[in-house]
Amino acid sequence: MYGWIILFGFYGIGTILNQYAYIPLPGSLIGLLLLTTCIITGIIPLRLVEKAADFMLKHMLLFFVPVIVGVTPYFHHFLQNPVAILAGLVIGPIVVMFVTGVVVQKWRDWEKKKMGSNLKECTEPQLEQVVSKTDAGV
Repeated sequence: MYGWIILFGFYGIGTILNQYAYIPLPGSLIGLLLLTTCIITGIIPLRLVEKAADFMLKHMLLFFVPVIVGVTPYFHHFLQNPVAILAGLVIGPIVVMFVTGVVVQKWRDWEKKKMGSNLKECTEPQLEQVVSKTDAGV
């Protein structure tokens, strides 16, 4: 129960900051950034919001139904520019996947360099084990 209160509390704080502090970001994003900061710094333990967040992730598709219904009045715009919309739907995710892949590769290379020269003689499975331990915070 506390998880829901915390999540909606940060959503409300973000919305208030958006309206009264004139921050040019959506209130939900401001709340998410504040919540993430509080979890990373340890102000709010992750265990308090984990169950509520897992529930929301499991039922995420239901949260998109209002968005889909809200888009239907603008269907005529889709018919006017189908090529641009389809290009955005196809090229956008490809660009996101490419950029994500490049960032992950750069991060892994940085991790390998950070681990030092003692990893040079490691085999690939040994290196994967070291990197996965680093990812897990061991």
